[in-house]
Amino acid sequence: MLAALILTTSTLAAAPPQTELRTPAIQTAGTQTDGSHADRTQGAATPGAGTEGAGTQADSRAVGVADPMRPEGVEADAALPLKDPLGQAVESVGGTIGKALGPTFTHTRWTGWLTLLAGILAGVVAARLIGSAIEAFGERMKPRRELAGLAIAAVARPIGLGLLVLGLAFGLGMLHLSPTLARIAAGTIALLYVVALAWAAINLVDVLETLAHRAIARTDQRAAAMVAPLVGKALRVFVVVVFALFAAENIFQADIKAWLAGLGIAGLAISLASQDSVRNLFGSITVLLDKPFAVGDRIIFDGAEGTVERIGLRSTRIRLLSGNLMTLPNMRFIDGKVENVSARPGVRRLLNVTIPYDTPPEKVEEALSIVRSLLAEPDLAEELLPDRTPVIRFNDLNADSLNLLVVYWYQLRPPDRTWETYQMHAERFNLRLLRRFEDAGIEFAFPTRTLMLAGDPARRLVIEHAPAAGRS
Repeated sequence: MLAALILTTSTLAAAPPQTELRTPAIQTAGTQTDGSHADRTQGAATPGAGTEGAGTQADSRAVGVADPMRPEGVEADAALPLKDPLGQAVESVGGTIGKALGPTFTHTRWTGWLTLLAGILAGVVAARLIGSAIEAFGERMKPRRELAGLAIAAVARPIGLGLLVLGLAFGLGMLHLSPTLARIAAGTIALLYVVALAWAAINLVDVLETLAHRAIARTDQRAAAMVAPLVGKALRVFVVVVFALFAAENIFQADIKAWLAGLGIAGLAISLASQDSVRNLFGSITVLLDKPFAVGDRIIFDGAEGTVERIGLRSTRIRLLSGNLMTLPNMRFIDGKVENVSARPGVRRLLNVTIPYDTPPEKVEEALSIVRSLLAEPDLAEELLPDRTPVIRFNDLNADSLNLLVVYWYQLRPPDRTWETYQMHAERFNLRLLRRFEDAGIEFAFPTRTLMLAGDPARRLVIEHAPAAGRS
């Protein structure tokens, strides 16, 4: 293509002046396809003009006069080369990168590169040593001053990142950078500094979360375990949004005012698309304010029973009795039915003690007395609710047994008295009841069917014969 362009240029330089005078006529003839009737008549009356025009066209092709239907610099008989679009894109990108990085490699002395390497190494070493020292100092302060120790340890690693960025900035300052590359480097350094500050601010939220937990725990320990994590999570989201907007406006030169103005229109679309998320948020607020349960409570919801492990902004996690972890959206608690098992003051136990039908009334009274005496023993009675008196009654005649109703309430008082201690209390009562009934000769009934047979010494079968008719 370059050879063709040179040939065309030299031919144009060596062409006689008359060719240039005929060129407008050639262009007029070539471009005027829809000329007037007068022009066509004149062309027909002057046959020499047509011949001259044809000769001019031949001459123009010989000297390389630009044809409006083909690219400049391409010969009339030459085939147009086809270029790959991907190749053109790669060539364009390569040219751009070459223009940006070319001055850096050609004008930067070896001392500049050595300074860059030294700055990076110094930043890495300083970040590791100083960051570790600050973090260790904060950990040593936690036993004496917990909040101060948390704050110092929280900023240790962000300070290390800042030192690394400082070393990198010093090294880049010794390089010869093109204007484009210099802007990119400056923006990157500024962005890394913003990231370090945002990292430190996010870590310092732990201190505020600890303060919130202490303040709420003075009145309600369970509410503190539930509210403090939500406060910390909300503050972290706020910090991320603030630093993201700051970086967008000051580093990337974005117009955040237009963004904020567009939020009014986008907010409607977002609200329509995130109705469930908003309901989940209101569900978490309902749980926080109404307090139907707290972290660590045992609840029954939608037929599932388990212990609440975490209450988040969107969902609540429940560890089921089977060991599985169930995650429920908070919006389901707005209109759902929740049974808080841990909120009950005690466990009501209803026990039916059955004895056989052939038990004498004296033994039935003795059985009632044994049960009452057992529940009055100090080690069993101290774990019962003081305002609930046990109920022991001979209340029913079952189909196959005599029924003694026993009802008492075990007092729950976490962490000393829980569901496990209730089971242990029931076991002690059952064992003592078995031993006392055995000593008294009282049997327990079980579903039986009694057949009256001859030969049973306790229940002899007596058959009476009716006198025959006509006999005296």
